[in-house]
Amino acid sequence: MIIWQSFDFPTNTILPRQRLLENKNLVSSISKTNHASGKFQLIMKGDGNLVQYPASNPKPKNAYWDSKTSTAGEKVSLNLDGNGRLYLLSTTTSLIVKDFYGIGSLSNKNIYRLTIGFDGILRLYFHSLNQGDDWVSEWSPTSNRCDPIGLCGPNSYCSLLDLEPVCTCPPGFGFIDQEQKILGCKRNFSIDGCIRADRDTFSLRELERIAWEDNTYSNMSSSKADCREDCLMDCNCEVVLFRDQQCKKQMLPLTYGRIQDGDQEWITIIKAGVIKKERKNHLPIILFGSVTILVFALIVLAITNILIYRYHAWKNKNIENDGLIEDVTLRSYTYAELEKATNGFIDELGRGAFGTVFKGVIPNGRRVVAIKRLENVVAEGER
Repeated sequence: MIIWQSFDFPTNTILPRQRLLENKNLVSSISKTNHASGKFQLIMKGDGNLVQYPASNPKPKNAYWDSKTSTAGEKVSLNLDGNGRLYLLSTTTSLIVKDFYGIGSLSNKNIYRLTIGFDGILRLYFHSLNQGDDWVSEWSPTSNRCDPIGLCGPNSYCSLLDLEPVCTCPPGFGFIDQEQKILGCKRNFSIDGCIRADRDTFSLRELERIAWEDNTYSNMSSSKADCREDCLMDCNCEVVLFRDQQCKKQMLPLTYGRIQDGDQEWITIIKAGVIKKERKNHLPIILFGSVTILVFALIVLAITNILIYRYHAWKNKNIENDGLIEDVTLRSYTYAELEKATNGFIDELGRGAFGTVFKGVIPNGRRVVAIKRLENVVAEGER
């Protein structure tokens, strides 16, 4: 008699002839190499519904896939036969509640397994006994790899790039770990306490077609402009979701973010970053600039004084040289120059043997001299 066997308690995989009984679950691993319990689970509910949830929050609103068999009743189990048939069976009525895979395509030449992957996707794999190939995915209830709620961590959202899931941070956020982006994002700026904000404190950024978990703390009816303004002035409001005049205010962290297709998507309005910078101390810059200008002015003044001094020294030297030349050099003057120097020979000083002596000033305007006019040659003009 078997008292206990691990076969009755599957972890993340169901093998052929293994069953997932009522209120039992499969739990995904953390990664391909880390087989500890991960983010997602598949639960065989007591009402007959097979449902996938985020493991940390298995609420009905967070179900991202279900078999839609909630009316099947109690004692329903998930079964995988050796030939690959996957179905729900009611042990009460012994009737098949729902077939997922295997009708008309059964094969005894393959080995099958059903696994919930670390990415939250449920997949039926087969391995060919004839060809010896690797495990091949044969069936999955979803083709969108962003469907699993919570694939990307807090404050991040999932989008598809070439059918592969990519976690992205909203504006104003950065990855907690660049090497493990599924861990989520954190703000790349800090806020000290709950302060009243304004347009000069935060920038508000809009994101479209992104669905988040509804953790609303205030729901009101308003225009988008009023919704933005109300969140801006509410220090507790870090995000608002807006659609059809409905304004939902939320706090961080944002959870279960993913791109959503539809005609009436929510618009995410998020406080994305601090605009106002801390006031800088400009005094050192002002002092440095003032000292620089003062030093430059003193240098210019010194150079100017030197140039003025040299100019006057040069000028005085030329004057002295001119006087010396006049003192040691004989110069001849025309009669007109002598007449001008004596102001027309009007200031007579005396008479001599050959003519009259007059007071005069030589052309440099500085020296008074005596000029003798020779009487016997006046009539003849210049000598």
